[in-house]
Amino acid sequence: DTGFGFGFGFIFHLSPKFQIGGAAQFNPRMKLQGETLTIINLATNERTTANQADPALGIPNIVGGGFAFRPLDTLVITADVTWVQMSRMFDQSTVIYLNGPHITPDRFTMDDRIELHGGMEYVIFLGDTPVALRAGAFMIPERRIHYSPLGNPEPGGEDAINRAFDIVYNALPEDTDVGFSFGLGFVLGSHVQLDFAYSYLKTVRHFSGSAVIRF
Repeated sequence: DTGFGFGFGFIFHLSPKFQIGGAAQFNPRMKLQGETLTIINLATNERTTANQADPALGIPNIVGGGFAFRPLDTLVITADVTWVQMSRMFDQSTVIYLNGPHITPDRFTMDDRIELHGGMEYVIFLGDTPVALRAGAFMIPERRIHYSPLGNPEPGGEDAINRAFDIVYNALPEDTDVGFSFGLGFVLGSHVQLDFAYSYLKTVRHFSGSAVIRF
């Protein structure tokens, strides 16, 4: 599917050393066509279609704000707090589960989350070439689906599914991950800028690079 979103932001220069800013990003909802839940009998390899739906996946909207403080001409310290609308990812209007009479989509939820980010940049000079040394830390809260168990499920299959869903969705620890990032930036003459960054999280490692050419 293809969708369109939009974003905007602002910066206030309160003084030569201090700035505050904010940004918001509003994203589309993507439609998944013909998703099918299939049950496979391992003994006979027989396949049974339990249900078919066209669920939607809402990309989270994001709103954040932060500041930048420059105590020295060569040093900048930044921090921000960001609200991520994780609940928007979950489509509760469509039955996409193997469900009993009372195990319905509204029992599955995702919570909105708050993320924190902070970093610093220090500029040194190698001859006439400025080099930016960057480091940061960020907090990523857990992002998983939660299940609200039934109080009195019907005996048999519904009771078994209820207990299984409770274990699968609610028994895992709700860990908040803390990651770290490092980067280098080079300004070569008056026309070329190169930047490289590496971020480390327990579950994700990410490297990126970029080049800017000014005419």
